[in-house]
Amino acid sequence: MYSCSKNLVQTTKVLLDSKCNTEITDFEGKTAIIHACLGNSAECINLLIKAGANKESADKFGRTPLLIAMASQSFDASYALALNKCEFHVRDVQGGTPFFYAVYYKDTRLACYIMNNTFGIDVNMLVDGKVPLIHAIEGHSPEMVQSLLKLNARLDVRDSHGLPPLCLAASNNEIDIVKVFLNQENCDVDVKDLRGSTALMHASACGHIEMIKLLVDFGAKLEETNMALYTPLFRCFTGTS
Repeated sequence: MYSCSKNLVQTTKVLLDSKCNTEITDFEGKTAIIHACLGNSAECINLLIKAGANKESADKFGRTPLLIAMASQSFDASYALALNKCEFHVRDVQGGTPFFYAVYYKDTRLACYIMNNTFGIDVNMLVDGKVPLIHAIEGHSPEMVQSLLKLNARLDVRDSHGLPPLCLAASNNEIDIVKVFLNQENCDVDVKDLRGSTALMHASACGHIEMIKLLVDFGAKLEETNMALYTPLFRCFTGTS
């Protein structure tokens, strides 16, 4: 992102009020609205669009303002463009979409907005080797988990360590996220990781007291065993090793 000039918003307003051309491009094909994205200025983006600037103007690499804003982690600018109804079904030369970048950079606000306001979003796409649901758990976002599940995000997925979503959330003590999962009709409270451990075993190994109580209240089996024949009680002694 840029380090923008002093009085940026006021300066932009004065120039726009003077009827400057908003569609002139620089040597890379960038227009003023793209530069506003790189400066992460939501106010300037709103001013430019109000003045007639093209919110879909692509640079010479085919990147729209939203793609550039997302790739540069200009989250305020990205959200301003989203609220101005920019196009979400676009890709950069590497195949990245606005939703991809929102998930990758854990921009929950924009990811949820895209999911709630756009048809045809692939909520099971791989982003840096992981599905969005795993990113949402790692990003501590029950809101994003809820939005993903509403769009039929799959629960039969695993993180890089072989943990299904419920086990991952339980091991990270994400109480609110686990509650979201447990209230899904297709959630198996005793789902196992690749070593046969359940969410209750992970919670027991980590000493997450409230998580243990929650899982037991939802019927988690106290006598279930993993591949080593350890029960949740055994796991509280063996820990996470």
